[in-house]
Amino acid sequence: QPVAGAMASVTGFFAYAVEKPKARHPPHGVINEQLIKAAIDEERALVEEECMVAADAAGSSAAQMSVKDLQAQLARRPVWEDVTHDRLTSLTLSFRSLAAIANLETLSALTTLRLDNNSIAVIEGLSSLVNLTWLDLSFNSITKIEGLDTLTKLTDLSLANNRIEEIRGLDKCESLEFLSLANNRLARVAQAQALRPLPKLRAVAIMGNPACAAEDDYRAQLLMWLPRLEWVDFKAVSPAQHQAAVDAEAQLPEGLVRREKAQEEAAKHEAETAAQRREQLAHGLHHLAALWDRMSGKRRGRIVAVSREERAADDDDVGAAV
Repeated sequence: QPVAGAMASVTGFFAYAVEKPKARHPPHGVINEQLIKAAIDEERALVEEECMVAADAAGSSAAQMSVKDLQAQLARRPVWEDVTHDRLTSLTLSFRSLAAIANLETLSALTTLRLDNNSIAVIEGLSSLVNLTWLDLSFNSITKIEGLDTLTKLTDLSLANNRIEEIRGLDKCESLEFLSLANNRLARVAQAQALRPLPKLRAVAIMGNPACAAEDDYRAQLLMWLPRLEWVDFKAVSPAQHQAAVDAEAQLPEGLVRREKAQEEAAKHEAETAAQRREQLAHGLHHLAALWDRMSGKRRGRIVAVSREERAADDDDVGAAV
């Protein structure tokens, strides 16, 4: 069912942000080709093991279907020798004691990147990963949301279990649907108004923040700012809650609504102005190219004329000498 599918998607996305598991990998600290190779090999080995376990238990049709699914998944997993930077679409670098995000510039085909359970303090080094749709930065030491402006295709973002005090830096993530800010240091639910410009946002997790303990019925407060939400902290928004949120939003200060409309109009005007400038630039370049062609043609004509005059003069000189 659609509702069940959405629930599975939300739960699957936020589930690993609830409790920090024990580290499985030895510390590496730096992202390089050796680390990426190790991560790919380990992921493939894990799927192979699951495939073997499922094959041993394949007695029912359901189990056989599971084996087929795992085999298909295994076939999609890259072997390091076959991987080129423009082909790698998924990378898991969890539990690697990473202190920084670096050396990912050439992996522009990545759609899924897991950097959870590390020691990352700053969101950086992601600007070239313009195809990312899933980014997990949970269980790190991040204090500020930044460095995400180019990730316009991002739909799933987990920043759970960090040290974030303010919601900002997500304006350009226009495709964002699922956002986890659980267990951070947000002091006010009203900060959620920074998420209002995101048109596709439908699931948010903020449980475990100081704001949730400080404010009565923080879910209702969150829905007032974001009435389009379908899920809050793993729970579906009921029709009654949705209607209450719509009614509450209608009571927001007129100044805020006017300011939001003004911002929308300013953004629209900026986009139109940028488009006009691009068109004018293209038109100007076209005229410059045409002018250059004309000037080049005249110059070639003059050169030909001079060459003819020089040849004629040479002929005259030769005739006089004879």
